[in-house]
Amino acid sequence: MLQTYETRSMESIKLELKEILEQYAEVFQDKITLPPERPQVHQIKLLPDHGPVSVRPYKYPHHQKEEIERQVHELLQAGVIRPSASAFSSPV
Repeated sequence: MLQTYETRSMESIKLELKEILEQYAEVFQDKITLPPERPQVHQIKLLPDHGPVSVRPYKYPHHQKEEIERQVHELLQAGVIRPSASAFSSPV
C-alpha cells in the first residue's frame, strides 16, 4: 500500500526530510552568496533610440510587506543585490 503523508507519523516524515537535506546539503545552504564569476559576461545590447519600457511597481498584499523587506535586507547584506536607480531595476 502506498503511504501518504497523512498516514505516516510525523517522526518518519522528519527523518526522511532530514536524510534528503543531508543528501543534498550543497543545495540547501544557509549562506547566501553570489555564484562564482563566469568566463563570459552577459550583456543586453539595446537598439539606438530604444529605452526601457515604463513599468509600474508591483502591488503586493500588505501582509507580505514585512517578509519582502526582510528578504531584500538579507540579500543586500549578502551583497547579492544592491540599490539601483536604473531604469531597468526591479520595481519592488
